[in-house]
Amino acid sequence: MGKKQQLQYEKCREELAYQGAAVAVYKDYIKLPNGKQVEWDLIKHPGGAGILPVDEDGNVLLIEQYRNALDRMTLEIPAGKRENGEHTSVCAARELEEETGYRSSHIVHLADSVAAIGYSNEIIGLYYADELEKTKQRLDEDEWIHVRRVSLSDAIAMVLDGIIQDSKTVSAILLYDKVMTGKD
Repeated sequence: MGKKQQLQYEKCREELAYQGAAVAVYKDYIKLPNGKQVEWDLIKHPGGAGILPVDEDGNVLLIEQYRNALDRMTLEIPAGKRENGEHTSVCAARELEEETGYRSSHIVHLADSVAAIGYSNEIIGLYYADELEKTKQRLDEDEWIHVRRVSLSDAIAMVLDGIIQDSKTVSAILLYDKVMTGKD
């Protein structure tokens, strides 16, 4: 196999278009390998973590919450934005307890995922947790979350049937199944 030529892209400048509470939107000016300059949108995000809680019976805990982007309720794994540069494992543990009212001393990294690679730099650490210990749910003032306990097989079926569409949740469920069963 021949050596691949490295294409040269150059970020000429970056302009802040909008600064929100969770993200910043930039207009990037990129010089392409052919010399042409283009404008690309970039959403900068501090990153986050998602965690798949698994109870002693092998059921998974999912959260049901309203998502404005879709204008509907969704089923997801507990997840959230990193705070003050915290490691994604710390973020995952914090979100587990805040959103479900459980904590775990056994949190395992599954993978890192780029949420929307075409226009955002957000990287989400994906984890699973077992050995759950009941504590107290500590929701943010703008969160109304219902915790749903479902079997892993039902969660996989919901992914395959399109009921669960959130990419971090789809990834975590299928990765966990692969890790635990060794399925190809």
